[in-house]
Amino acid sequence: MKKTDAGLLQKGDKLSRISFMEVVANMHLGLTVKNEDGFQWQIAKNIVQEECYSTKEDDQKKVSKTELAEILMNARDAVVVVNFHKQASADTVHSKLTEADGQKVTKKLLGSLLKGEERTMTGYVIGAEPVLGRTVMIDLEKVKKVDAKGWDNRQRQVDHRTLNWVIYKGVKYFVK
Repeated sequence: MKKTDAGLLQKGDKLSRISFMEVVANMHLGLTVKNEDGFQWQIAKNIVQEECYSTKEDDQKKVSKTELAEILMNARDAVVVVNFHKQASADTVHSKLTEADGQKVTKKLLGSLLKGEERTMTGYVIGAEPVLGRTVMIDLEKVKKVDAKGWDNRQRQVDHRTLNWVIYKGVKYFVK
């Protein structure tokens, strides 16, 4: 789908573009990148340094769980890496019970049964449901498939109560 008819543009017209990219190659003067739609191009390293955020961390900060959730909910302008625990499923509980066969039932064991699988996801925020305590993200590790109604199969929800850490704009935020 064409977003702009380039033939109609004239000198002085303004353009905007937000793109989430994957590095395909790192060459001497620049990078080859690919966006979500599969388009590839080369970009100079000085442009990357001045205009792009990455998933690399330069700094770390300890924050409260509430602050961590707020950082994630408001991280709409850059790629994010988030680590959390998925909702426990019957399969994961069964698996953990099988592993714990014969162990004394303790609070620690019961707590681990309620905790889902740990997951790290790279993507970007498309919305937040603060009342429900969730952030909606696009998972950039999944292949993009959009159905006839426009629903993107890469949409995932992150429950704020299960957050462990977030990398956003070069800083890794983790729970105190």
